[in-house]
Amino acid sequence: MAEIKDIVNDDLVKKALLSEQVKEAVKTQIKTDLDGQIDGAVDAALTDLLGANEQQ
Repeated sequence: MAEIKDIVNDDLVKKALLSEQVKEAVKTQIKTDLDGQIDGAVDAALTDLLGANEQQ
């Protein structure tokens, strides 16, 4: 295993992390997470508004 450790170094990992593929994967995941949070917030707001509206 020492041979592999010599091949995979900090610079190689940093280069991979800065690649467009990784950036796009991170952006996609963030958008998915935010979309879920927005959906939840909108559902909660609608429930609050419609619930308050039904009592009037």
